[in-house]
Amino acid sequence: MFVALLVMATIPEWIPARWTSPDPKTIDLIAQTPVNCVLLEQPAWSEAFAVKAAEKGIATLGVVRPGGDPLEAARKAVAEKFSGVVLEGDFDDASR
Repeated sequence: MFVALLVMATIPEWIPARWTSPDPKTIDLIAQTPVNCVLLEQPAWSEAFAVKAAEKGIATLGVVRPGGDPLEAARKAVAEKFSGVVLEGDFDDASR
């Protein structure tokens, strides 16, 4: 619970960017910039990328879209060491 509160406290300070590559080496492209949070679509989710980003102090958020099970997608993101997920799009009431 404390970790969740700690993460929530840092959210207002995140400077996000969309990211398309799951290659961990690409995180070095933004390591010296103000960007400290990247959003990745599911095909680009990679544990190696998330771990490298965390080492550089960069949060990773998996983008979850309608059409699948958002809870399962969130579990996958957690398993791949992502900082969290964001829901993007119109979800029906049953999936919220």
